Amino acid sequence: MSNLATNPVNLNDEEEVKQWLEDIQVEYHYGCFKENDSDCCYRFASYMESIRNDFQNAADTYKHCCETYGNPMCCFKLGQFYQMGRGKLDKDDLKAARCYQQACDTKPTEDKAKNMGIGNACGSFALMLMARHENREKIVDTLKEENPDFDVKETILDSFKQSCKLGSVTGCNLLSQFYMSGFPIAGKTHGEKDYASSRKWAERACEMGSVQACNNLAVMYSRGDGVEQDFEKQKFFESKRDEFTKGSFSMGFGQK
Repeated sequence: MSNLATNPVNLNDEEEVKQWLEDIQVEYHYGCFKENDSDCCYRFASYMESIRNDFQNAADTYKHCCETYGNPMCCFKLGQFYQMGRGKLDKDDLKAARCYQQACDTKPTEDKAKNMGIGNACGSFALMLMARHENREKIVDTLKEENPDFDVKETILDSFKQSCKLGSVTGCNLLSQFYMSGFPIAGKTHGEKDYASSRKWAERACEMGSVQACNNLAVMYSRGDGVEQDFEKQKFFESKRDEFTKGSFSMGFGQK
């Protein structure tokens, strides 16, 4: 199928832009529901969400795409919709966690955008297991019932690592903080602080543009926390922090 979204359009011509948008909608809808192309389903749902502000249609399509094809981008977005109660879906943290987990379990592909969706889903799944919220215990208990060997701490670590490896700067940064803070889960620590591992993942996050990770590294080297005190490295990471401060980096998965 051709992709009309890549065709040139005169943005100063209102009628041409209107027709172009209508053609894209038809193309994506046809690709999804007639040609059974899951990527077209994702594009159609994204289009309905971001261009038409039709959140119910978007939710229905994300749900169809995730449940029928297991497309990780759709599952990740469906998880967000369940978590927020968007598109007339009932707010349901357990269903959100299942969507994130399904997307996270997807094998990475050559498609960088799809891998980023998988990575964002892994990070969101880890956060739902780690953060203190009213439905966290229900999620954990359900996962343990389904798999007696389920380990919350290890699952959080594995999910953050996968998120980081697939290119999520937020995943790398939160993984570093998880090690640095003694593996906090629902407000309680579950181990000793691991500065060596924290430094490793913070360096990756800093290289990817995380202001917070660069700052944490500067503090570690200034104090000698888990590393040899080194004021030159402190200054290096402070300069990286200041360089990246000019930009903007969100702590939300899937946000820019």
